[in-house]
Amino acid sequence: MDIAVIVERLDDDYFKDTPLLWKLRRKISNLIEPVLLTEDMDNPLYCDIRKTGILIQ
Repeated sequence: MDIAVIVERLDDDYFKDTPLLWKLRRKISNLIEPVLLTEDMDNPLYCDIRKTGILIQ
């Protein structure tokens, strides 16, 4: 199951933040695949998620 984690902006080191998401998902389920994205209307994946995704808060 892909889960998009959408943030306003990323730190300079994307590869520092991503492993934290993978570590957190191990505590929940190995079936989860986190995808870290910024709010970027030029990104087709972000736009598709905005249209078809389900918001989890």
